[in-house]
Amino acid sequence: GNPTIMNCLVVGATCLGASYFLKNGSIFTSKSIRNHECIPAHEKLLNQNEEFCKKEILEVTEGVWVAIGYGLANSIMIEGDDGVIIVDCMESPQTAKDVAEAFHHVCPKPVVAIVYTHNHQDHTGGAKEFMKFSKNNKCDIYSHRLTSDIISKFVSKTGTIAFIRAARQFGQFLRSNEHINSGIGPCLTFDENTAFDVELPTITFEKELVVTISGVEITLIHVPGETDDQICVYLPKKSLLCPADNIYKAFPNLYAIRGTPTRDALEWAQSLELMRNLNAEVLVPSHTRPLHGREKIIETFEAYRDGILFVHDQTVRLMNKGYFIDDIVPLVSLPPHLINHPYLQEFYGTVAWGVRGVFNSYIGWFGGDPAHLHPLPPREYAQRMQSLAGGADRLLHAAKCAFADGDAQWSLNCAQAVMRANPDGSDATVSAREVALQALRSLASTQVSANGRNYYLTYARELEGDLTLKPSPGQVTSVVKHIGAVEVIRSLTIRLKAESCADVKFKVVYLFSDIKKAVYIAIDRGVASSDDVEYSDSVEDTLKKHSADLVVTVLASVFEEIAARLRNKSASVLSGDMRVEGRGLTSSIALKKFMDYFEDSAADFKAPF
Repeated sequence: GNPTIMNCLVVGATCLGASYFLKNGSIFTSKSIRNHECIPAHEKLLNQNEEFCKKEILEVTEGVWVAIGYGLANSIMIEGDDGVIIVDCMESPQTAKDVAEAFHHVCPKPVVAIVYTHNHQDHTGGAKEFMKFSKNNKCDIYSHRLTSDIISKFVSKTGTIAFIRAARQFGQFLRSNEHINSGIGPCLTFDENTAFDVELPTITFEKELVVTISGVEITLIHVPGETDDQICVYLPKKSLLCPADNIYKAFPNLYAIRGTPTRDALEWAQSLELMRNLNAEVLVPSHTRPLHGREKIIETFEAYRDGILFVHDQTVRLMNKGYFIDDIVPLVSLPPHLINHPYLQEFYGTVAWGVRGVFNSYIGWFGGDPAHLHPLPPREYAQRMQSLAGGADRLLHAAKCAFADGDAQWSLNCAQAVMRANPDGSDATVSAREVALQALRSLASTQVSANGRNYYLTYARELEGDLTLKPSPGQVTSVVKHIGAVEVIRSLTIRLKAESCADVKFKVVYLFSDIKKAVYIAIDRGVASSDDVEYSDSVEDTLKKHSADLVVTVLASVFEEIAARLRNKSASVLSGDMRVEGRGLTSSIALKKFMDYFEDSAADFKAPF
């Protein structure tokens, strides 16, 4: 890497027009920030690269290998009598292809089974590449019973915002001189060209499953923690444990800033205790490097468990004493015997985000301060803040002075207020945007957490106007194929532009003749609803029975192509591939008007400032 980047550590900042001084004595100017010549990084985060800085296939014990450094997660290969078992499949076809080929070079036996330790993309996205080394390109995939449902819910409900915020957290669209790592792996190889193409599990279980595959005795155990569907893989004859994402060499992500429900800290701690009691001699996590030695593994499990319990218990203690959430965060810090533990360094999650997550998991979004019960809208708050400062120029001056004093956070707050209060592209807004960019990059350079650094820097690129985050057409196509025609209709409810249809009452039933399924989508004065209904080949019966205004008859496969923009809707109507019929209406025009009440996915997504 760039020697300046690899050796630098920000230790202070002067004013906007001056310099950062780096550990190696070189000077980093604000002009450099604008031109992206170098974005300094915290020394601890730079050193974390040692965990995964090169691509490796390690034999951790006889007949078990782990691939490290190929992508965000590890992949693990277990050799059996007549085949191999793969535990976790990387995030994308690109990374999976490299790992699958490297594994096959080490052990040329066919892939006879795959295990998903949980639903995350970096563990499931490349299964098809491994299946190419199976007989007939197919094999069984084992997982917890919740995994399939979680995957489907993710892509159909929150896929767009999850894509955007995950891109910020993992920094996959950052320039090479901005991205250091992703905390628990070198990077997430998932960009606008990566299709969502997950193979769903074929064998699932609830609590525990003991199975022999290709002569290898494997125990799969449900260990909820970082996800509700998390499972560990235990090989009793080798005393080897794959703990999935429940432990890695970084502070646990009790709350992920990419946007997830808070993970249950007590369940996670219980799962760590369960895995500790297996007394494994080899630990092969799905992120960072393996551990050897029973005593060392037990000590690491105990420290990780205690770190989670400490954050949970102290948050709840102060919560019950009546502290507001913003007052609790600075009061919770790990005790001396944990704060320097190598597995509790904040390269990924942080104590502060964990505190907020625990608080929210118990008593919700309201932090307790009555001033926050009905806060002013952000723009109005910014306008009043600007007025109090004496106008936009004075508030902008305050932002610049804060930056000059080394207070990038307050500088960002002030600059953001100027932009929110003056969204008209005025000179003050343009200047405030420049200050905000400096502040975001300054904050990024001090982060130990890769997630924090990547989020700041990606947002800076968005603010600059040279990066727009939204799924590509190819990714939309792959999602449509995955969820299917019926779920595409159901998902319309979360895209209704309620403000545009307060007086509208209209119902459409879709008949998918090739799969013999029917589903309706309706608007009732700004509220959308959708559900399955009984299928009938008769349009007239469907109109009457379901009080529908329109019935659309189409093959599910054709509709999926229309939804994915691979086929023109109007041309499909004209050709008869999609029939639109209703009660005395100009049916195709009525359908178009109805569909105009729904958002076009992420087409209008904008960052708040």
